[in-house]
Amino acid sequence: YDVIMGETLSHVSYMLICCEAAHAEGVKLSDAQAREVEGTVQAIRMTAAVNYNMDLPAYLQALYGPQMTEEDLVSVLTLETLANSFSMTVRDRLEAGITADAAREYASHLGMAFQIRDDMLDVIGTREEMGKGVGTDANKNTFVRLYGLEKCEELVQRYTDVAIDALRVFDDTAYAVALARSLTDRTV
Repeated sequence: YDVIMGETLSHVSYMLICCEAAHAEGVKLSDAQAREVEGTVQAIRMTAAVNYNMDLPAYLQALYGPQMTEEDLVSVLTLETLANSFSMTVRDRLEAGITADAAREYASHLGMAFQIRDDMLDVIGTREEMGKGVGTDANKNTFVRLYGLEKCEELVQRYTDVAIDALRVFDDTAYAVALARSLTDRTV
């Protein structure tokens, strides 16, 4: 599970950096891409109805929790479509100094920092603060179990710093830096 979460966070981080770069350049979804997003929502709606006899809101809440709405689904799909589209643009502009390697480095290091912080919060957080159970990783090989809280704090900062440093090839990184800090400095 932890490996899957780390990979997911790396993918999401890469997606976010591509979205931020796309936003900075004023890139928006094309009409065809917007129709693709709507088609995906309709396919998910049909899957929920046919396979699970549920409407879309109930299906989303069953999968992702009570906070997940259709609007959230559309936002995630829009971001993913935009990121995938823009990441192709990034690959096309390697000569211009915008490298996919830098985005991947940012994403992988931010994912590691996030995972270590998540392991720490499982130990030091409370159920009330976290909104979920804590101490559930007590018998797992987590970063906290392997290195202790103090070393984990150092690792979070080191991975975050490396992630932020990877952004040096990009022009406007304020959002990506703020995102990195907010994810790794979080207390809940």
